[in-house]
Amino acid sequence: MNISDLAGRLNNVRPKPGGGFTARCPAHEDRENSLSVDAADGGKVLLHCFAGCSAADVCRALGITTGDLSGGNGYRQPAGRPASRRVVAAYSYTDAAGNLLYQVLRYDPKSFCQRRPDGHGGWVYNLTGVERVLYRLPEVLSAVRNGDPVWLVEGEKDADALARLGLAATTNPGGAAKWSDSYTATLSGADVVVLPDNDPAGEQHAAQVAAALHRKARRVRVLRLPDLPRKGDVSDWLAGGGTREELLRLAAEAPDWTPPEEEGESEIAVLRRLADVKPEEVTWLWPGWLPRGKLALLDGDPGLGKSLITLDLAARVSTGMPMPDGSGGGESAGVVLLTAEDDLADTVRPRLDAAGADVSRVVALTAVRRTTETGAEALDTPTLLDLDALREAIREVEAALVVIDPLMAFLPGQVDSHRDQDVRRVLAPLAALAAETAATVLVVRHLSKASVGNPLYRGGGSIGIIGAARAGLVVAKDPEDASG
Repeated sequence: MNISDLAGRLNNVRPKPGGGFTARCPAHEDRENSLSVDAADGGKVLLHCFAGCSAADVCRALGITTGDLSGGNGYRQPAGRPASRRVVAAYSYTDAAGNLLYQVLRYDPKSFCQRRPDGHGGWVYNLTGVERVLYRLPEVLSAVRNGDPVWLVEGEKDADALARLGLAATTNPGGAAKWSDSYTATLSGADVVVLPDNDPAGEQHAAQVAAALHRKARRVRVLRLPDLPRKGDVSDWLAGGGTREELLRLAAEAPDWTPPEEEGESEIAVLRRLADVKPEEVTWLWPGWLPRGKLALLDGDPGLGKSLITLDLAARVSTGMPMPDGSGGGESAGVVLLTAEDDLADTVRPRLDAAGADVSRVVALTAVRRTTETGAEALDTPTLLDLDALREAIREVEAALVVIDPLMAFLPGQVDSHRDQDVRRVLAPLAALAAETAATVLVVRHLSKASVGNPLYRGGGSIGIIGAARAGLVVAKDPEDASG
């Protein structure tokens, strides 16, 4: 990678007298162009961050390695030929509606990197804060809805090759050994055909994916294509004369995948006689309104003070003050906030202070730390699938209340909020976490624009959202308030 390539990955690039340039350092919150970039002999790129970030820190933030700074990305050209690296393909990953989330770039000599739009017509060369999704997601979701097979391969090139045959094909970003639970959720109920590459890594990846999808997808088959060369893939098979018809025939003959330990096992019903179940009373965070260990909804039109209400409740829980009707109160407890619409410094903290909260018992879950495809760590926006992070936050402050405001901001990108199956698949584990921790999980939701009808049916998204909750509260204007 030369100095010009690096300039294209950085923000606010400014030339320096005598050569090189400065830019905002991607490894920290930089507003003063702390990064200095220069070219040394032999094309090597030199980095120096005046805020103290190392060259390795900068490279990790850009999704590259320090080896890429040599000018040849680790590839040695024959003597007499200059080092070069050119983009040969750009694979676009989109959300369910087809909006671009990020791209995977393939280079020659073979290497990959990822980038996301910066919102100003340019690119940022990392995926910090971006939800990872399956490739060709809209086509995948359509196939799942229609009951058509989804063909799962190990790279974007292979997925595109199958798409040209009229098949719904996908891959996960990063290739082998990069499967995530969110991809499993996307393919819940799907008919999946896994096409492994012909090498140990391909077999291991196929086994990992099949195990993850077992009993979650409607059907899983692992199809090993005949006569593949070592390290060969479906693109090689098609180039060797394979056809769509032959592929469909082989898939039809492939058996359903079964975990090795389950072969020969039979299913046995597990029953629990209700006479053996000890009755328990419901416990309450706010008696009659918010049960402990349950999922609850707070619905209302914009501008009616839903967020103000949740912060007032948070203040009461953090100090043990009684609830608005004078009930409850007593022992103080912690609160976890997931908020996407209000700034913590100028809105959330002042409102908590005004309500008399013990802010030492209130935490905001602002990000989760993930390992990227390059092995580096990056901060990412939390979603409702990040249950381990949420569980950790609850235990950290011994929380009795979790506020998610608003729901739609924390649904994973591949979830269609209007599909009952999608939202229940996300909310059921969240409700289970509430029961496990005995915390009340209060989810804020905006009402739809419809002006008539039962407010419980006006909530945004599927009716399955209110169906998954134990309690539903609606915020409305006071009819006796003449101020409107």
